[in-house]
Amino acid sequence: MEVDRRKAYRVPLRIEHGRLATFYPIGLIRRNRPPLEGELVNISTEGLGVLFYDKVRRRKQFWILLDLPGPLKGVRLRGKVVWAEKDPAGTHVGIRFLKPSPGVVQAIARVAHNYKVCEANISAGIKDACRRDCAYWELCRKPIKISM
Repeated sequence: MEVDRRKAYRVPLRIEHGRLATFYPIGLIRRNRPPLEGELVNISTEGLGVLFYDKVRRRKQFWILLDLPGPLKGVRLRGKVVWAEKDPAGTHVGIRFLKPSPGVVQAIARVAHNYKVCEANISAGIKDACRRDCAYWELCRKPIKISM
């Protein structure tokens, strides 16, 4: 059994949310580089899981612009690739946030908390588990929500 060493809870993101982030490589001064394309896989208060279509190396740094619906719309972060694995579709990477603002961390933590509470309520069979004031509401595609 593999041990999860992460300190923060990861919120899975569905493929339709994948394109709602832009990754601008940080490189040499005065050298403009086009943003890289990729799909968001998950998010936590400490970082992101991303599938890039291009080769990406460890230690590469990015400015990340999140455009997810809800409290994570228009959020700008700096991140560093801490692991990278080749994949037939591209490169799976883990990006750790570098000095995120407390407001951004709180917004991500709120989304993660609401997601965990929702999952627990659904598992417990609680009727009306979904609430419109949930920070994850805009990202949610669970069948229980769709039937509301």
